[in-house]
Amino acid sequence: LKFYWPIILTSIISLFIGNFIKIFSFYELSSQDMTKSSLFLRILMIIQLTHASFASFYLKKNFLENKIKFNKKILKIYLRNISIVTIIIYLISPIYLNYLNIEIKIDIIFILLSMYMYLWCFASYLEQFLTKFNFNQSILKYYLMSVIFYFSVLFVSSNINLLNISVAMFLSSSIYLICVIYKLNKIKLF
Repeated sequence: LKFYWPIILTSIISLFIGNFIKIFSFYELSSQDMTKSSLFLRILMIIQLTHASFASFYLKKNFLENKIKFNKKILKIYLRNISIVTIIIYLISPIYLNYLNIEIKIDIIFILLSMYMYLWCFASYLEQFLTKFNFNQSILKYYLMSVIFYFSVLFVSSNINLLNISVAMFLSSSIYLICVIYKLNKIKLF
């Protein structure tokens, strides 16, 4: 608990942010937007499942490796796999939505949410190296910064809608990834 409390807190905040769009859309957006956000996030969970499978598979190897540098081969495999899955989702999703015979189409919201998911997964993969060297408080600090940025984007928006929420999610995951890369670079892991 002493070692992992920042990670536990970060996970709780992450769950809140991930579900905020669903809860907000239920109460504040149209049923069309609520359905759209829920369906898009369900489709995009495939990216997250790919990330979780890969990260879990290589977690032990990454933690037990004595080098202070990244294993670039594993990082390239990770990026290749998650990118291929993302491209497949882009290609198959229109077919799937057409098969469901619903009025929802792939649009900018889908792209923003997919980039949010992709960047969040990439940052999450990289943060395991911060955990390895006991920079868990940095993970919490950076995640809180991204959450503050997330709500700041929504706060300055005059009209909160699905597009604004998607932009906020994308920008917050971008900020988080930048912070994690900055810290990894600062401790000379790259």
